[in-house]
Amino acid sequence: MLADRVKHIGESKTFTVQKRAKELAATGKYVIDFGLGEPDFPTADVIKEAGKRAIEQNKTRYTAAEGVIELRKALTEKLKREDGLIYTPEEIIVSNGAKHSLDNIMRILLDKGDKVLLPAPYWVSYIEQIKLAEGVPVIVHYDERITAELVRKNKDGIKAVILNYPNNPTGTTIAPEEVEEIAWLAVKHDFFVISDEVYKKFLYDEKKHISIARYAKDKTFVVDSVSKEFAMTGWRIGYVAGPREAVRAMANMQSHTTSNPSSVSQYAALEAMKENNQKHVQIMIQEYEKRRNLVQKALAECSFYLPEGTFFFFIKIPEGNSLEFCSQLLEQKYVATVPGEAFGADNYFRLSYCTSEDRLTEGIRRIKEFMG
Repeated sequence: MLADRVKHIGESKTFTVQKRAKELAATGKYVIDFGLGEPDFPTADVIKEAGKRAIEQNKTRYTAAEGVIELRKALTEKLKREDGLIYTPEEIIVSNGAKHSLDNIMRILLDKGDKVLLPAPYWVSYIEQIKLAEGVPVIVHYDERITAELVRKNKDGIKAVILNYPNNPTGTTIAPEEVEEIAWLAVKHDFFVISDEVYKKFLYDEKKHISIARYAKDKTFVVDSVSKEFAMTGWRIGYVAGPREAVRAMANMQSHTTSNPSSVSQYAALEAMKENNQKHVQIMIQEYEKRRNLVQKALAECSFYLPEGTFFFFIKIPEGNSLEFCSQLLEQKYVATVPGEAFGADNYFRLSYCTSEDRLTEGIRRIKEFMG
C-alpha cells in the first residue's frame, strides 16, 4: 500500500534514541541524555511575552503562506546587519522550522535523478529529503572539515551541494577562503549551494561566520531558524533566503501543503529579531563554550572532531558498529547518544552537551567506563 519513495524512510535516529531514553527514565533509571540537540535554555521571557500578546490581540488566523510581511522585513534587516546580505521580503519564505525549509528546497529544485553532493558526516535528514524529492545523494567523506577541493573533485553532474557550517554532527566550520572558493565553483560550474547556517551563532575561539551568499547570492539558498539561536525549537520557525523565483515556488507549494507557519510563533519570532535580544544569545554561547572545554578535557584520551561551533562532539568508537555501541551504552550505563551511522559515519557517535556540567561530568565518566 505504500509508495516506493517512503518504503525505506525510517524514523530519525535522534528521535529513536530520545524515545528509548524516556522509556528507561520512566522506569526510574537515572538516564543522562546526550542525544537530542536542542538548547537547554528557556526561550527568553520577552519573546514568550510577544507570543502571549499575539494571542491576546487575536493574531491567531491564517497568514500569507510565505509568512507575515513584518517578519520577512525583519529577517532582511537581520541578514543585512549580521551577514552583510541584501535581500527583499520577496526573497524570504518562513516555514515550519529549518527542516521544513530544507525539504521545500529539495522539492522545488530537484527533478528525478538530479544529483546532490552530500559531504559526510552529514545531518541525518539531508539524505532522506533528497531521496523523497527523487534526487540522488552523492556522498563524499571528508576528514577534518569540508573544503573547496572536496567540492571541486566531485562537482561534475551535480545540481546542488549541501553545506552545513558549523556542522552537525562534527562541530567543524569552513574557513572563509574555502567559502569564497566554493562560491566561485558554484558560479563557474552552474550548481546551487544549499547553505544550512542554523548554528552560525554558535562559534568558539573567535571564529567568524561568512555566508556563502555573500559571494554567490543567485546560486545560494540560505537556511536558518530561530530554534537554536533563540532556544525556540518547539515554536517551529525557520526560513529560506534565496532567488525570488524559487521562493515564489516554495510559497506556492507551501500554500498547498502546510499553509502558513503558526501565526503566534511568527509574532514571537518577530520579537526575537530585535537586535537587543542578542544579549540572551551571547549568554548561551558563553555557557556552551565553557561546556565544550570541559568535555574536551574530559575526553582527552579519545579521538574526536574538535568542535569549533555547535554543541556537539563526534567521537570515534573503539570497535564494532555505532548502533550497537550506542544501544549498549544506553542499556548498560543509561547514557543516551546518537549513532554515527545516522550521519554517514558508522565508526563514530554524537554527544550533545546541552545539559548541566554535573550531568556532563557524570555521563562522560560512564562513557569512559563503558569504553574501558
